[in-house]
Amino acid sequence: MCVMLYYIAMARGKSGRIVIEIDPKAKSDIYACLARDNMTMKEWFEDSVDRYLKTRGQQQLFGDEMMARRRRNSKTRE
Repeated sequence: MCVMLYYIAMARGKSGRIVIEIDPKAKSDIYACLARDNMTMKEWFEDSVDRYLKTRGQQQLFGDEMMARRRRNSKTRE
């Protein structure tokens, strides 16, 4: 399953809270999948962040091509 998130410029405060806006269908789908996996959104997000940051650090060693491609793609959607 692939969940499509879209970027909207949002305020970024100093608290530990992250608030995002996603498609209501995607939200319903992700919560259904998480329930089947007996996982909370917070657990999934924290695990995903940990994996991303570890992978991101490794990507720095080999270049930034994937992230540059994502940034270009996100700009074309705006």
